[in-house]
Amino acid sequence: MVAIDSYAGGDGRLSPLSTPSATRAVLEAHGIGTKYTLGQNFLVNDNVLKKIIALAEVGENDRILEVGPGIGTLTIALLKHAASVIAIERDPDLPVVLADTLHPWREKFALIEKDALDVTEGDIVAAVAEIGADTGYPDRASSAANETAQWAVS
Repeated sequence: MVAIDSYAGGDGRLSPLSTPSATRAVLEAHGIGTKYTLGQNFLVNDNVLKKIIALAEVGENDRILEVGPGIGTLTIALLKHAASVIAIERDPDLPVVLADTLHPWREKFALIEKDALDVTEGDIVAAVAEIGADTGYPDRASSAANETAQWAVS
């Protein structure tokens, strides 16, 4: 396991995992590899991260729902810019990796461990409660869960 706070960065990149060597090191440290049967591809370019953050116009009050966080490369960049991130991951090997790589942001991050197509309103509400996120709207989490479910079905 890598020193937990080393993932916080400090070298000017949005994510310290955004290089092929860093990604390989994390995967090797956890004894796992890419599972192409799950369609896994890992983001290894910080310039792509910068474009994603800019195009998404991520702001400090935003609450993000991420599907397929992988080892947390994009997640770290999102957490540096947003209020919180809830991620959905179906690979049973990745939650322990995410606990490691996202440790510095654990108060702003929640993980739903299941296939995104099987996520329920209750899963979203529980994840929001886990990070103590107050949306300011009593039905906001419910609405987000319904919109996610509708998008996934279509």
